[in-house]
Amino acid sequence: MTASSAPAQPAESDWKPEFIEYPPVFVWPPRPLDTLRFLWLLYRRREQGNLYKFNDRWPAPRRRGRTFGNQTRENVFWALASGVTIWTGWEVVTLWLQASGRIPTMTWASNPAWFVALFPVVVLGREIHFFAIHRLIHWPPLYRRRPAGYQ
Repeated sequence: MTASSAPAQPAESDWKPEFIEYPPVFVWPPRPLDTLRFLWLLYRRREQGNLYKFNDRWPAPRRRGRTFGNQTRENVFWALASGVTIWTGWEVVTLWLQASGRIPTMTWASNPAWFVALFPVVVLGREIHFFAIHRLIHWPPLYRRRPAGYQ
């Protein structure tokens, strides 16, 4: 593109960007009461409607087959009852075995070369594991066998 074919730039402009007011969820210092009010307006009163929703359907308030009849309560319960307890159990056992010397622990001070070499392997392994498991749960033979309440 030559200088003569470039679009002309205005000499002056009165345009100014609009002030962006961040929601209280993303401000510092935290404002818990404002955050609760904001979430209440969004999710309980649905003040924005479907304007910024990816999926324009709202969760069903009551549904048969749900543990508590409500998807949000069920998700919170199962995340805390199964996910947190299982993960905490693994963490406790692993830390106890490391502290008692029954499994080896590698630190930066003990072997910096292996520490640096294995760091990307662990990160990449985690990503590959997540991708593979996520693909597996959407594989048709397994996807069709999900429990009746998860349709």
